Amino acid sequence: MSIIQNIADGWILILARINAFERSEMATLFLPLPHKFSSPGLSSAVKRSRVSVPFHIHSSIRVNCSANTSSSVSTSKENSCQFKELRNVACGVLAVLALTTTTPVIAANQKLPPLSTDPDRCERAFVGNTIGQANGVYDKPIDLRFCDYTNDKTNLKGKSLAAALMSDAKFDGADMSEVVMSKAYAVGASFKGTDFTNAVLDRVNFGKANLQGASFKNTVLSGSTFVDAQLQDVVFEDTIIGYIDLQKLCVNTTISDDSRAELGWVVEGSIGVNYGTVADNLPPPSQVARFLLDSTIINRVKLYDTNQQILQAFAHTGIQITVAVPNNLIPNLINLKFSQQWVKTNISPHVPATNIVRILIGNEVLTTTDHSVASHLVLAMQTLHVALTGEDLDRRIKVSTPHSLGVLSSSSPPSSGRFK
Repeated sequence: MSIIQNIADGWILILARINAFERSEMATLFLPLPHKFSSPGLSSAVKRSRVSVPFHIHSSIRVNCSANTSSSVSTSKENSCQFKELRNVACGVLAVLALTTTTPVIAANQKLPPLSTDPDRCERAFVGNTIGQANGVYDKPIDLRFCDYTNDKTNLKGKSLAAALMSDAKFDGADMSEVVMSKAYAVGASFKGTDFTNAVLDRVNFGKANLQGASFKNTVLSGSTFVDAQLQDVVFEDTIIGYIDLQKLCVNTTISDDSRAELGWVVEGSIGVNYGTVADNLPPPSQVARFLLDSTIINRVKLYDTNQQILQAFAHTGIQITVAVPNNLIPNLINLKFSQQWVKTNISPHVPATNIVRILIGNEVLTTTDHSVASHLVLAMQTLHVALTGEDLDRRIKVSTPHSLGVLSSSSPPSSGRFK
């Protein structure tokens, strides 16, 4: 490896001949080596191996292994085969050396290059670089080590950072949405609260990086590694990640239960039930919760209201609970004070003991005959979300609204589905 590391410029023709077959066997290799490579140390090494190596300058790379099977060779076929095998091995080694010398890829265990002396190296992230075949082949390397991009909201968004060296850099609070990072080296970097929404992170090494509170919403994570990374409160909503990558990621013990639940939506199937209370002779909520937890694989329950007794019964079960706001309250929810009080009364007292993950505003509102309710739906959802934010519950609890198939003008076949 020391020979490869010292290769810099010039070309030397190495012509290796096996003395016993000087006229019949030849292994020729054109190899990029520095002019100074014809040092006494190398010459002595060559003499010890009894190989004649004339040095010539050349300007191309060519590997040519040939064998002359002319009948003029006087040695036996048996010895010829032995030397041919030796020649093939030597030529193969030289060919591998030539390919290794010319490739730009850094070996897995090789040390990183020295820190760039370019005074504007940190600003180069604002331009990005081009890549080939998404394999980290770059027109010019980007060295961002120890750079500070804290709270940068404009310069990094959407950039291509192929094979960038990012270790020990700071990206805390930065907007890195829609970036494309292929084979980037981000070991020990800090990404606290960084926004990676809609980004493509392909084979990025996040080892020992601080990613607390980072957002990977709708982000592609393919082949990226997070060994010993800090992943507290990371958002994995709609993250696109393969099953094998997910298995490796979930080994990290710093991922919160909420983040694991978000990742679970990607690869795990779930069974949920609607829990209605309009009936006679119903078992008590505590019995229902215990039955679902101990005797079934059901791990999601939808309620049609915010029945306090039921919410208390599901505390500490881990079962994900969806609650609903009745249609008649929708006009009231557009008032922020009303929404704030509703959250403080019906939601906050039960979290986090009860795993409330979603609030549904109304039920099939768009197909109701009361169009005034439908006209308030979107604003009610937005206002309730603001109220959740005030209670620091916006990341834990999502806001949605259910619809019937009546909102579709066509649904069969599915590919021709249309909304009214």
